[in-house]
Amino acid sequence: PVQKSQSSLITRKKIERPETFQASSSEQVNTFQKPATFFEFRNSKNQVESFEQAHQEAEELRNSQQVIGNIQRVPQEVQGLQNNQKQIQDFQRIQQETQGLQNAQKHIKILHHVQQEFQGLQNAQKQIQDVHRVQQEFQELQSRQPHIKDLQRAEGVQREHIPTPHH
Repeated sequence: PVQKSQSSLITRKKIERPETFQASSSEQVNTFQKPATFFEFRNSKNQVESFEQAHQEAEELRNSQQVIGNIQRVPQEVQGLQNNQKQIQDFQRIQQETQGLQNAQKHIKILHHVQQEFQGLQNAQKQIQDVHRVQQEFQELQSRQPHIKDLQRAEGVQREHIPTPHH
């Protein structure tokens, strides 16, 4: 049987031995050779197996390179994830601080309201004290009223006895 093997790109025609003819194309070179002996047959079969094995190893190397590339990206991805985690923690901290500020603002409003009520109570207390003072003054005036009436009567009696000059 005639063996066919593929090789890399060659762009010229070449005849090395009369039993071998290589035709070239722009894509690949096909070599057709009739094995002369069992040894050559076995050798060409081994070459095909070696080529298949080399092709498989090349594929495995490409896969390994892809895996290595992926592994090399892992630290960058881990760093990215750590940065994202830090940002999330920063956002959570800001959220907690914002909540604390909102609570403080509510307390300030409550304290302001309490302060207004306290001032209102102080004003009411002053008004009550003013009312008490007015009541005391009024009671004092009431308690003096009989005395004033007595004085007014006494004064009226004295006027009656005092002679007034006649012109």
